[in-house]
Amino acid sequence: MSIGQIHQFRIQDNSTNLRHVNIDSGTRVTQHNTIPSVTFRFLSLDKMQAYTLTKEVEGASYRELDKAGRYEGRVSLQEDRLDELNIFFVRQQISLSDCDIHIEAADVFCVEVSTPSIVNKLLKHIDCQLTFSFKRR
Repeated sequence: MSIGQIHQFRIQDNSTNLRHVNIDSGTRVTQHNTIPSVTFRFLSLDKMQAYTLTKEVEGASYRELDKAGRYEGRVSLQEDRLDELNIFFVRQQISLSDCDIHIEAADVFCVEVSTPSIVNKLLKHIDCQLTFSFKRR
């Protein structure tokens, strides 16, 4: 390894956190944890659905879209919200094409990110698309 050359190693622990270990010329080791955030998104709600979402699902929020009268609803995925989320999805008759699971990883130094197991649990009930985004800070 030449001076100044950095090698990266990917290590995964039991909690599905990614740890990136950078070794710079064998003299310095730094570690960066990447824990992806996972959000369920309703991509095209009307005003009443958006309002109802915030009342029926704990931690839900919404924002107005550029398209008149349409809103995007967001719920941070947590184990205790899955039932509420599924009930809202069924009652409001949301189309699978109008929702997704957004997985966002920050400080990504490699192209591989492990998704938390809660994503698999939700996909058993609501089989919507997965959307990934990667941010480098």
